[in-house]
Amino acid sequence: PENEAMAALRTADDAETLIREEFPQLAKHVPRKAAAALVSNPEQKIGGFTYVKGALHSTPQERGTKGGNLVLLGDSVKAVKPYFGYGLNTALEDVAALEDALNAHGGDLSKALPDYTKQRAKEAAAVVEAQRVFDRSGAWGFLTFVLPLLMDTFFHKVAPRVWKTNCIAFFGDSDRPFSKLRQRKRLDRLTQLSTIAAMGAAVFKVGTWLLWRALRGLGVSV
Repeated sequence: PENEAMAALRTADDAETLIREEFPQLAKHVPRKAAAALVSNPEQKIGGFTYVKGALHSTPQERGTKGGNLVLLGDSVKAVKPYFGYGLNTALEDVAALEDALNAHGGDLSKALPDYTKQRAKEAAAVVEAQRVFDRSGAWGFLTFVLPLLMDTFFHKVAPRVWKTNCIAFFGDSDRPFSKLRQRKRLDRLTQLSTIAAMGAAVFKVGTWLLWRALRGLGVSV
């Protein structure tokens, strides 16, 4: 609201002029309908944890604009809080993945860019969904974040070869993509809950048997 240039926008032409003046390197990639939307909705709040759910690349034909191909990397793909450097580190991974895709396909953009999207879109979703869990508060936050941390710590100490360390430390493993890390933690959680259920059933069964023996010893018919 305090930005005079934004407050002065009245038409899509005004918005396009502003974009050309302030962001000349991006102007050719912004379709007219996006400029018009800037006029009708000048105040746009960024969500706490969001990510692009479609392709991370587009062609001029798809956008209906002039210019070249457009590729999203880093913060343009996802919005995360600066926990443990996830934003910067995953941005660097995006750059490396794009380079790998270009090299793998000999610079053929028609193949390299879809390959990049295939590799990095699922990673963006994984890191954002993980951070949504980290940021919950209250009872729900305890059940979905604090309690799992305690479970991970306990089970990892009991059998480190079977269960991995807690999710925060585990997500620091730079040798595995986030999507694979989340899959492994889901497996850990399933086996942990199964173990707890099995132990609970065993304790109940033994307790029932001991109670039965005690009642028999007292001459109580059961």
